[in-house]
Amino acid sequence: MLLTVQEFKQRVSNGLFDLTADLAEQTGRGGPDERASWFNSLPVLADLLDGPELAPAHLFFSGKGHSSLEYRIPGSASYADVILLGNLDDRPSVVILELKHWSTRDDAPGPVEGLMSRHDGLYSHPSDQVAGYVEFVRRSHSAVDARTNVVGAAVFTGREPVDAYRKPPNRTLTTAFPCFSIGAHKDDAAQAKLFLSKNVKAPNAAFAARFEKGEFRQDVRPILAAARTILASTADGLVLLDHQRFALASCMALLQDALAEQGQQRKLTLVVKGPPGSGKSVVALKLWAHAVETFSRVTGSKHFVTTSESQADNWERTVDAIHGNADWLARRASSFQPIKGNDVGPLLKQHKIQPGGRAGWRNTLATLKDLGVEYSSERRDNSCALTVVDEAHALMNPEFKEVDPFSGIHVELGPVGYHIIRCSKVSVFFLDPEQGFRDKENTSIADIQAWSKELGSEFLAVADLSGTQFRCAGSAEYVDWVDALLANATMETLVAKARRWYPKPSVLAVRDAGETPRELPARGLDFRIFDDPLQMENALRAKREEHHEVRLLATFAREWRSRKLTSMRQRTDQHYDFEIPVETNVGWIPWRKLWNLKEGGFGYSAFVQAPVGSAMYGDPLSQIGCPYVVRGFDYGYVGLLWLSDLRARDDRLAPDPRHVHETQLKQTKAAVRRGEPGAAERLDIGVKQAYRILLTRGLKGIYVWFEDEATRRHVGAALGQ
Repeated sequence: MLLTVQEFKQRVSNGLFDLTADLAEQTGRGGPDERASWFNSLPVLADLLDGPELAPAHLFFSGKGHSSLEYRIPGSASYADVILLGNLDDRPSVVILELKHWSTRDDAPGPVEGLMSRHDGLYSHPSDQVAGYVEFVRRSHSAVDARTNVVGAAVFTGREPVDAYRKPPNRTLTTAFPCFSIGAHKDDAAQAKLFLSKNVKAPNAAFAARFEKGEFRQDVRPILAAARTILASTADGLVLLDHQRFALASCMALLQDALAEQGQQRKLTLVVKGPPGSGKSVVALKLWAHAVETFSRVTGSKHFVTTSESQADNWERTVDAIHGNADWLARRASSFQPIKGNDVGPLLKQHKIQPGGRAGWRNTLATLKDLGVEYSSERRDNSCALTVVDEAHALMNPEFKEVDPFSGIHVELGPVGYHIIRCSKVSVFFLDPEQGFRDKENTSIADIQAWSKELGSEFLAVADLSGTQFRCAGSAEYVDWVDALLANATMETLVAKARRWYPKPSVLAVRDAGETPRELPARGLDFRIFDDPLQMENALRAKREEHHEVRLLATFAREWRSRKLTSMRQRTDQHYDFEIPVETNVGWIPWRKLWNLKEGGFGYSAFVQAPVGSAMYGDPLSQIGCPYVVRGFDYGYVGLLWLSDLRARDDRLAPDPRHVHETQLKQTKAAVRRGEPGAAERLDIGVKQAYRILLTRGLKGIYVWFEDEATRRHVGAALGQ
């Protein structure tokens, strides 16, 4: 609701009941508590806005949330209570007010800046809320530029003092973003009026109209800083070779044309594919960084997109330029869905829309559009200049019939890949068709091509990174052997392929300064099979002492008992996901481990990069990582627990559904039990692709322990043992 201050004051004086009724309609609220808050705070706000210089200025409030007066900040899920719009001298001005009708009695400063202690708990300081709103509007509101004055203050409308809110550690905060109790102190009321009159000296109707219709605008400053950090990285594995350099150059050549500053009429979809370890993620990140630098003046956001929580967290930590909230760097693919997940159900219910299932999502979207349901600014057609998607094979695709409707994906909204193409002038997908291992992760190159055609986007398969290998000691031959092993090639074929990479001791004798000749291990991938997991762990610990990154990995062949744990300190004997008996010189003992924990507020990134303060930082072998967590990342040496979900029988590897505990394969498992045609083949693909991921995580060494003896003998035979 955009009103002049004078119009607002008149409505408060002459029709407060009608005004609150309008607010109830616009906010979707209007219960007794909300109406009581409005009746108490609106007259106080009207009195605060007294003064002839403010009368023609504009006031914006409304939205949908839980506070009385709300303006939804574009591109966010946050609401500012009141926005005052006008001019400060010759430039636009925005004043953001956070209203609080709190009882402040017994409130005390919190332990750090930005917090208050009240009601036996910690609460955000209202001035800290304002600080966030001000900075976000400065950086990301389309109507705001470097000339615009943007300030804010917290305004308490009750009759209790707020002296405690101004004390250390919040003194500096409240100096920058004042905190006024206008109902308690005449001086506070006078200071608040002075604050407003200093920042709004004249109306600016044109700016107010632009602000009301404003959208999210990506701030180029932090993304440029991140991009330049990435481009400056030459010693951390971000150097490109051969096929990788060709792929990057080819993509940039196409972007040069499609993202020209003038026109921007060409809608383009590009695909780069490659096997594990071929450098897809590195090329994707470099492409994003080059594009940000080269096309910094091109209108529209430039997103680096990941397909999982762990990837988003870890890419943010990978780039040293990231501090605080880095959504501008690594955006989740699911955020491209046109409607926020929590809003889908209520919208369908409100408009009595019967979802058309997996095949009917286009009709659902068309119906919502006809009803005038607007997408947010970052979800509209062609709102993004460039979207670079890493691990695109893991994009959620509800058109695949085995997707569980309760798996976190909204079937009614359609494939995520479709919406990425729809939202983007240029979209670039990096994928390996063989790495999607869960029911909902099943986006193919053919899918991307079909969606591109439907959306009027030119489709080009740019490059294939096959033949390039950064992991597995650079052994593309090893990856070829893994693929053949999982595809159940003949034993003769497997042994022949193994001879091309499997390391054997060198017979070279070294005589240096008269030392005794000694045998050296051959160069190449250090691949070993161990008798038990404790031996494997001890071998990895020896590599850690040599300053190598090490991890333990497994597929989803154990129930997730530790699901709710957030700290190693919480564990009991009942929480161990892995408990395997091993024989030692003192008898049989249990070898125990937990699945990867979301600990210390780090999420799954605590497993991948072991931030300081996490249990993994102290002991990177304390937990076991799953395929979902480690996909896209690698380590010097990994230890794989080859469990009973994939076993050898009759010279063939096949999944055992009894031991498959991946929740995102339960629909396929159910289909196998029902004997549905093709279900067994889908389960086979899912389980084997998970093993393919884990068997290709090691840069220098891959150690394996087998739970099933027959499977161990089978793999040993495939190595020529």
